[in-house]
Order: sequence, then C-alpha cells, then structure tokens
Amino acid sequence: MSQLPKGPWTKTFFVKNVGTGSMLDLNGASAVQGTRIQGYQQNYGTAQTWSVSADEDNNLAFMNANTNTYAYSPEPINGGNVVGSATLVRFKVVGDGGKYQIKPLDANDLAWSLANGNDCTPASTVFPSIEPVLLQVSVSGNPAQQWVFETVG
Repeated sequence: MSQLPKGPWTKTFFVKNVGTGSMLDLNGASAVQGTRIQGYQQNYGTAQTWSVSADEDNNLAFMNANTNTYAYSPEPINGGNVVGSATLVRFKVVGDGGKYQIKPLDANDLAWSLANGNDCTPASTVFPSIEPVLLQVSVSGNPAQQWVFETVG
C-alpha cells in the first residue's frame, strides 16, 4: 500500500478495493470506448495495471497501461458507471493512511464503489468475482469506497 506523493507525477499501480480485495480491472483489457471498469479477482494481468498521473493539484488520471484507455464517468450521478474512454479525465483522491476515495471532479459528493461492498449493489450472478465500479454517494470510512495503490515492480 502506497501513500501518494504530491503531484505532478506518473507511476504504475495495481489499485485494490479495501472492502472486497478486488482489483481495478478494465474488462477484457479492451480499448473500446465504454468498456466496463470493474473489480475483479487479483491476477496482476494487463487489465489490472494502471498508469496513474497526478497534476499539480494532485487530481489523478487512471490510464490502463496496456490499452492507454482512461477511467471515465460519463454520467456523474449516483449509480453511474465508470468505464473506459480515450479522453483523459482526472479524479479527486481523498484520504490518508494509504486508503483513498476516488471522486469525480464535477460530483464531489460521489465516490467509486464496488458491488458486494457495503452498498448493496447487485454483483454479477454469472461471474460473482466481477463487480462493476459505480459512483455512489460518498460515505467516509466505507471500505467499498476505499482504494489502495500497490506499486508495480
């Protein structure tokens, strides 16, 4: 688990959800616009490798290191999806002690959250280890909304 430094910087990470232990994963490591970003069992594959860059305000962009696809929230509303996009989008990261909430800059009351955490979002019944990353109302200390950054390499 890494404490994030002040920006600007770019580093490669695996991003793990505290509540489920699932890794941030670009479904199928696909570069197709709108591909679901999900929590998936830890396998340290290319779909789970993220190049994370911070600007001078420490807002982060998450780019899949294999596909150059960015994390994006097309609808910054409660229940909105986090998907892959060709467009660089930055998110506010809030937290300390190595555990962080990831929030859209234009909807600071929302945070990335995983199904099967404490938010009662239904998980896939076909693939129970796959959990969609959704925007949900930010709740401080909710492990389903806390993420840790593990340095690659």
